[in-house]
Amino acid sequence: MARVNLGRAYIQGEALFNKRKAALKPQGQTESKLKWNAIDIPVVAGYKIYQNQDINFRVLAGAIYSYTLNDNLPPLKAIQQGIKHFDKSNLQVTGGLGVDIQRFTLDIRYERGFSDLNKSFKSKPQAFSIGLGYFIF
Repeated sequence: MARVNLGRAYIQGEALFNKRKAALKPQGQTESKLKWNAIDIPVVAGYKIYQNQDINFRVLAGAIYSYTLNDNLPPLKAIQQGIKHFDKSNLQVTGGLGVDIQRFTLDIRYERGFSDLNKSFKSKPQAFSIGLGYFIF
């Protein structure tokens, strides 16, 4: 993570490795659990609502580019062909709240994809995430 402070405002870039999981349950069928890994590159702009030497409370919003690293998903047979054609990359919007306590940082975010997972599976990715970090510089 790299943050450029501009007074109370800031711009922040990150590179994140994510382990993701989801559950799919088509009507009348059993549930299938999916797991995969992805690299996310978020770029957010934020504003420090409260700022002092030891603690900051922040709001943030921005965009995320996400790329799926593996697609070895164990999907239901009915959607197996659809999974093979899922887009490996996706652009998302994010927004959330954060707090910095001395050199530690905590963000809580909501993420929502701009595009469907693929052309035939009409669903946009969405997620809540919690991130914990430590500033070394």
